[in-house]
Amino acid sequence: MPDGKQAIDEALLRLHAEWDTFQSHSRKTVLQAYVYGRGAKERLQAACDRDPDGTRVLDEACRAWARGQPWPSMNQTDAYLVYCRIEQGLAFGVWLKDKVGFPGKSVEQILDFLVVEHWAKFGRVLWWSQIKPLLDREPLF
Repeated sequence: MPDGKQAIDEALLRLHAEWDTFQSHSRKTVLQAYVYGRGAKERLQAACDRDPDGTRVLDEACRAWARGQPWPSMNQTDAYLVYCRIEQGLAFGVWLKDKVGFPGKSVEQILDFLVVEHWAKFGRVLWWSQIKPLLDREPLF
């Protein structure tokens, strides 16, 4: 098992690689249409209203990914929410990197913490603060 500093570095590399994948042209186009296209307000509201069973499914998908498994097939809302978890986890992980040592934690445990536990406690609130203004405006196109 890598030491805490090495484990957080490896976890951040995996998160960044996954974020890059979601930022690839094809997925980015889908994500932009999801957030800004016609019907975006309804889609974002549906994402905000995600039911607890659906949230547990995404938690398990994120945990499986942390263990090195591929993402399951997802609808557009789930893919968008996973992207948001990765983005929030990456930002929080970079901030934590030099503040917390993560002694005795594996890469998998750190990834689980960043994309599941952090999302449940703080990431979702931060995401909501960014999404709320989008719900209060008319679609751009």
